[in-house]
Amino acid sequence: MSRPPSFRSATPLAVTALVVYLFGGLFTFGGLFLSVRRWYTVGPSGLSGGILMVVIGVSLSMLGVLFMRMVRNRGRR
Repeated sequence: MSRPPSFRSATPLAVTALVVYLFGGLFTFGGLFLSVRRWYTVGPSGLSGGILMVVIGVSLSMLGVLFMRMVRNRGRR
């Protein structure tokens, strides 16, 4: 009978997953802010940078969710 992994072994991956997920959210909302700001300003709009930040943020959020699933499924063997 196998023992579930200790709390200590799953902690770094769980913290990494949470940090990656939070950075993904920050990038996504920051990119949305840059994209929407284009409608109300005159001059350089930041639309391309905003779209790039949204894409990077969504990718990081998905990566964080995958890491969270790995942490959750780590003890089920």
